[in-house]
Amino acid sequence: MPDQPPADRVVLLACSVRSLRRHCVEVRCGCRTVHIPLRLMAAGGAAGLTLAEVLLRLQCEKCGQRPASVALEEDAAAGAPGRMGATGWRVVLTQAANAE
Repeated sequence: MPDQPPADRVVLLACSVRSLRRHCVEVRCGCRTVHIPLRLMAAGGAAGLTLAEVLLRLQCEKCGQRPASVALEEDAAAGAPGRMGATGWRVVLTQAANAE
C-alpha cells in the first residue's frame, strides 16, 4: 500500500527537497511533461531549499516557459506503460488558470 501524502499542499510546499527526496515532481509546460526525481535535485544542490523555492525557479529547458502545472508524485514510474500495480498518490501543487 502506498504511503499517504500530507493532506495539505501548503505543508508540502514548506518541506525541504531533502525531506521529499523519495518522490518526484511532474512538471508540465506548453511543449512537454517531465518527471524529475527530487533526489536528483537534492544531489544537485537544492537539498536545503523548500519545494516552494524550487517551484519559483522552474523553467523549461526546451521552450523557456514557466510550468503550466506542477504535481508531487509518490513515484515517477507508478502507472507508467508496462508497469503493473497501483499508480501511487499525486498532489497538484500549482496549476495555471488555463491549464487542463
